[in-house]
Amino acid sequence: MKEKWLGVVDLYGRYSQRILSIAGSAYLAVALLSYCLLFKQSQSVWNDVAVFGLDLIRKAAFIIFLISILYNVWKKKLDWKLCGGFFLLSGLVTFFSKDAEPIKMFFLLTALSVLPLDFILKKYYNVQSFILLLVITLTAFGVIENILYDKDRMRFGLGFDWTTTAAVLLLHILILYECVRKYKWKKNEVYLFLVSIVVIYLFTDARFIFIMSILFLLLVVFQQKTHFLSCQKKSIQMIFTCLPILFLIISFLGFLFYNPNNEIWRTINSLLSDRLALGHAGLMRYGFTIFGQHIQWIGYSFTQMSGTYNYIDNSYIRLFLETGLLNLIFYMTTCSLGVWSLCKKNQIRKVLAFSFLIVLGMIEPFFFNPLFNPFLILGLKDLNDKLKKGRVYAKI
Repeated sequence: MKEKWLGVVDLYGRYSQRILSIAGSAYLAVALLSYCLLFKQSQSVWNDVAVFGLDLIRKAAFIIFLISILYNVWKKKLDWKLCGGFFLLSGLVTFFSKDAEPIKMFFLLTALSVLPLDFILKKYYNVQSFILLLVITLTAFGVIENILYDKDRMRFGLGFDWTTTAAVLLLHILILYECVRKYKWKKNEVYLFLVSIVVIYLFTDARFIFIMSILFLLLVVFQQKTHFLSCQKKSIQMIFTCLPILFLIISFLGFLFYNPNNEIWRTINSLLSDRLALGHAGLMRYGFTIFGQHIQWIGYSFTQMSGTYNYIDNSYIRLFLETGLLNLIFYMTTCSLGVWSLCKKNQIRKVLAFSFLIVLGMIEPFFFNPLFNPFLILGLKDLNDKLKKGRVYAKI
């Protein structure tokens, strides 16, 4: 019996990365589909069957994630103390926030952290590109309704549950393309992305995402031509490494000191589409917690909810309010370690991509969403490697 069990384990070990890769890709695709309206508008039997099937895929993926984590802890590829601490923290946050997302993040990030970074980035790029093209194509052929969410600004959803989702997904695809591209960008690639950005903007009127997309495209082209930035200097490495903490501090100070009676603050708030006022109200209302709290975010989406609009578009403040101080410290640490490891290897294209997502986190809530940001896995990988090295040195 023992020999059979060891044979099964050895067989799994031979194909473990392939199995994990398929499970990760399937989960990402299914989870991203939840942002579109494909299965939210129909009440047919076939729709119920499809939803049930997608739910089975999600559950099967998490079972594979669990098996992968246990296997790699046993093989000492994952540090058991890190996994145990991360699991405990995520479990406590899930309990206090009454939200399953933190524990889901634990399984996804920990399981995928054993895969090579370049492989992860390519998988994310492929899955996100496939989902965006699929949803827009189905919308173009009328399979999914192209809902008009805002008649005043003529903002369409392009098949998604809110008007900015398509633009946000395209920006992440653009950023990931910079990471997976092995050679210099060709002119037709730049023009293709530029046209895509403009077309989606014309439908969605997602102004901030449009500006950020154009800025990133210009930055990529400028860096490619001039090579103006390098991470070989320690001072440059420190600046990039401190970016997550810097924008966290800016977010806190901006929201805390916002004064609606001050003309300058009101002007900045207007330029930021009321983000300062909403962030200030959120901090004042929900305040400080250790392990988070349950918050019902009310915004504009396909499913309208009763209550006062309270949606905060800042990733850092949302993480702090929803999941508490300890979880915020953990993720800020892993993000800083992730940037540091890229800087040490002088992988400037990935550094710029990660840094741009850090900046984007100031005005969008997707930075700590593992479906959009694969760099969260990098920080966990680096922390795991440091703990494993420390254990080896301790034995010596």
